[in-house]
Amino acid sequence: MKRGQWILVSALLLAVVAIPALMFGQPGLKPPAPAPAPAAAPAPAAPMPGVFSGLRLGDTVALEDAGSSFTIVRAGRAMAAVPGWKVRAIGPDYIALQDVQRINIIHIPVYAVKAVRFNNIDFSDPRQ
Repeated sequence: MKRGQWILVSALLLAVVAIPALMFGQPGLKPPAPAPAPAAAPAPAAPMPGVFSGLRLGDTVALEDAGSSFTIVRAGRAMAAVPGWKVRAIGPDYIALQDVQRINIIHIPVYAVKAVRFNNIDFSDPRQ
């Protein structure tokens, strides 16, 4: 065989061996691994959508018994000293309240809440 034929045969042989190795992940000829993507910064905590979207942790609330359900009334800063309940946890389907004496914690499922009402006493609160 002539030199040009050897080069052609060796190029074909290399293509026959390298392409299946790359396609089927056989050890040997592999492309370099891609660089890992930079870590994205965590998104800021968005307010919880739904019934409890206007409440924040630490808010002072009052509970009104409405028979088989509750009405939650959020008090403004002017009523922060009024005995009641503090919001301790808000989940997608419940709210946890702790009394101001820090003795009792009550978990109320969302289906037991008739309404969440906001008092317009404190006009400096931007959530009103």
